[in-house]
Amino acid sequence: MSGQCYEQSRIIIREDAWRCQAEDQLFDPCFVKAGSKKMEAVCPQSPWVGDSVQINVGIPLNNEHHKTLDMSRAFPWAIELVNGEYCLAVNSNEQYDSMPVRYRCSNQNVLIGYLQRCKTAWSMLEKTPKGVITVELRRAWF
Repeated sequence: MSGQCYEQSRIIIREDAWRCQAEDQLFDPCFVKAGSKKMEAVCPQSPWVGDSVQINVGIPLNNEHHKTLDMSRAFPWAIELVNGEYCLAVNSNEQYDSMPVRYRCSNQNVLIGYLQRCKTAWSMLEKTPKGVITVELRRAWF
């Protein structure tokens, strides 16, 4: 589909990730292949679902002013928890107990606060109907 990509992704800070619009829908993140003509952006639904949207743009996309990925500070755009739940990053101003809501999970829970990277197994706080618990990550997609 035809559309436009007008700024760096707000979901994942990496040089090839864009925020795009096509057919009155917003897609974020969308990825542009390095070395290509940069006239196409692929916007995956998630890493675990194979559906993607390809957006064809009118002018080549220029990544040179985008911030580069810093995995020591960036938040992944998708997470799988050790309990098998999948969570996608959200771009919202929503907060819980003064902590930002970072992810919405397949079980409707949210991950809040900051990614704890000090141990081998990374973790985050998960707000559940019963309260807030610490959950470990199995996998993260940057």
